[in-house]
Amino acid sequence: MAFSFRMMIGYSPAMSDRRDLVILAAPWAKHSDEFRANVISCAGEIRTADGGLLKLEGGLWAVVASGDRHEADLVLNALRKPN
Repeated sequence: MAFSFRMMIGYSPAMSDRRDLVILAAPWAKHSDEFRANVISCAGEIRTADGGLLKLEGGLWAVVASGDRHEADLVLNALRKPN
């Protein structure tokens, strides 16, 4: 069975407008593609391993705090949809 944050928190369709806080324990690049896809689909806020913070506001991701190693900026670049 594939890992899913929604299964982990007891997701129900009625909660579909509610987004999760995800705290990364390692740099974004070290996580699997499946993990990153799950984060993108259900996160509303992402805290990076270096203390950075990203928030989803109005459908767009924004860096609130960059962190010691600027990991939040790297995550933001990864979250941007290709043109």
